Amino acid sequence: MKTTYTFKDIWNYLTHYRYTPSFRRGNKDAFYNSRNNLDLLIPFNQQSFTKENIIELFDADNATHYPPEIEWCRFQLFTFKTNNNETI
Repeated sequence: MKTTYTFKDIWNYLTHYRYTPSFRRGNKDAFYNSRNNLDLLIPFNQQSFTKENIIELFDADNATHYPPEIEWCRFQLFTFKTNNNETI
């Protein structure tokens, strides 16, 4: 299993689960979650993200509709399946 992830990995995950890229603030891209009307901010210029970074991002804005640890598990599953060319 990967130990670091890229912005593209996070982008793919969020857009797959219907988060909409909405605006850019400083060095962060915002992804709009229509289920709770909140934006999740992800730094686009960061080269790599660790598990802890991603959980912090999911927790920071409370914009995900699952708790951060559950979002992390979904992210891992999504990343594993897409890297192995399986359908979700």
